[in-house]
This record gives sequence, C-alpha cells and structure tokens, in this order.
Amino acid sequence: MDNKILAVDLDHTFHSVDLAWEKCFWVLKNKPYYFFHLFYWFVIGRPLLKKKLALLYPQERLLFPVIQETLDYILEKKKCGYKIYLISGSEESCVKYIADKYSFFDGYYGSSDTLNLISENKAKLILETFKGSYVEYMGDSSSDLKVFPRVDKGIWMKGKQNKHLETKMLNIKNVEVIEVLKKPYVLMQLKEKDFFQNV
Repeated sequence: MDNKILAVDLDHTFHSVDLAWEKCFWVLKNKPYYFFHLFYWFVIGRPLLKKKLALLYPQERLLFPVIQETLDYILEKKKCGYKIYLISGSEESCVKYIADKYSFFDGYYGSSDTLNLISENKAKLILETFKGSYVEYMGDSSSDLKVFPRVDKGIWMKGKQNKHLETKMLNIKNVEVIEVLKKPYVLMQLKEKDFFQNV
C-alpha cells in the first residue's frame, strides 16, 4: 500500500461545476422527452439516475474548467511523492474518463449502479482501500463532513457556493481551508510532458 495518498473530490473541488446538475440541464435542453424518465429514476434512487445520465450525456463534454488552487495543491503533493486519486459521487465511467485525461491521477473511484459514493460510503471506501496509509482528502460539500474526520488531513475548498458550511468545517480539528479565489480555467488535458513542466 502506498504511504501517502491525496484523494480529490470532483464537483466544485477539481472542476468548477456540479456534474449531476450539468447533466440534468443538458438532457432537459437537448432531450426534453426524458423529463419524466429523470423524475422516475430519481425516485428509484440516485445511483440509477447517475447511471442513466451518464449514458445520455456526451463524454466529450465532461472536461470542465479546473480549479487553479486544486491543481496547484495536486502538483505540489505529486512532487512530494503522493499518489493522487479522483474519488467522486459521480458515476464511475464519468470519473474514469476525467481521471484518464490527466497524468497526475493514479486511480479513480465513482458511484456504481447500487452505491452512491458520497458521505459515509466514501469515508468507508477510503478507510478500507488505503488502510495503513497517510491520507489527505480534498472536498467542498456538506457530505464531506462525514469524510474529513476519518482521514489524517482534510482540505476544504471554500467557495461562494459553500460559505454557509464554514462554522461546521472549522470545528473539525484536522481541516485546512483553501479559499477558491482564482478564476477556473479550461485545462483540456494534462499530458506527461505538460505535467513535468509544471513540477
């Protein structure tokens, strides 16, 4: 098992959008006849909804603007020998597509047909998968309140959309705050030659 792990969330942590909402809006705009299907899938369960949205949404649209502060932190940790994993509640095939585009990711985990990989489920996966390792986790949402206390160090990405969580996040002793100030930019992919130029 690797000794040092940095686990990175996707939505509003690695890239600047909420992927589930982006997919929903796109489907409603481009395939409005799926409106009642979306509602039905949501009622059945979020893992099913995420799976169906992944099948409807074009993969080439998954590369959204990357948050500069997150990228800086990832590249710094990579220089220090950390293994970097993209771990998201988004559907697994979407997480894989994004992780495969950037050379600094060593692996990925996402939601399956039956498992919504957020909150306690994400904390459990991290604990079981990286048992015995030093683990840092970067996240932004209320569901990460269940993850941060279970890792060695939490990094909360503070942005406009989650300032209301500040009191709760600062009450967790092992959490460091990184405020998102710079404008995210479109990084289509980072190849090996680009990565080594950055480090």
